[in-house]
Amino acid sequence: MNASKSEKAYQYFKEVVAQLEGATPDMINHLVANSEARLLDKHIHLMEVGEVADELYFIAEGVVMQRFFDGSREKAVSFHFEGEFFTSFESFIQEVPSEFYLRTLASTTLLVWSKKQYERFYQTFPTAIRPNRDVFQSYFLREFKVKTRLLTYTPENLYKYLLMHEPQIIQRVPLTYIAEYMGISQEYLSRLRKKISLS
Repeated sequence: MNASKSEKAYQYFKEVVAQLEGATPDMINHLVANSEARLLDKHIHLMEVGEVADELYFIAEGVVMQRFFDGSREKAVSFHFEGEFFTSFESFIQEVPSEFYLRTLASTTLLVWSKKQYERFYQTFPTAIRPNRDVFQSYFLREFKVKTRLLTYTPENLYKYLLMHEPQIIQRVPLTYIAEYMGISQEYLSRLRKKISLS
């Protein structure tokens, strides 16, 4: 990886993690020393359906999509951006085959930890449960808020919600995946965008 890119990725990671309650310099340095920096092109698959997730990722730059596939249909279920930790969490925690695949939607810089490194970190720093809890709570709270609105809002109200609360999805994700995520056709999404922009 480009040395400058790698240095920026680690600096950004340190700044983000330092804001977590309970995170200490020793914890941060341990995570940095035991991670791998990866620079990936657009449309690279990080994980396929049926694989067991054995890596945890932090996005220093870029966009990653999590997409469901059951053999007959595909659906974008979440998008991840700079400053986020992510993986296929159910698969990672329970060591079961994933129902999702992970794919980059732009040139993406990641910091990566294996499951063994993740477990070793908590053996070394038992008190790290607090910052870890904050990371997972933030992730699942955001997912819960969006999923609730995906199920209950009209497409117009849902798009307005994304504009206000999840602008990166609107600004950085291709329309075809936004439409898929919202459960509407791309044509309907285009009409909806035009209507809202004129209102």
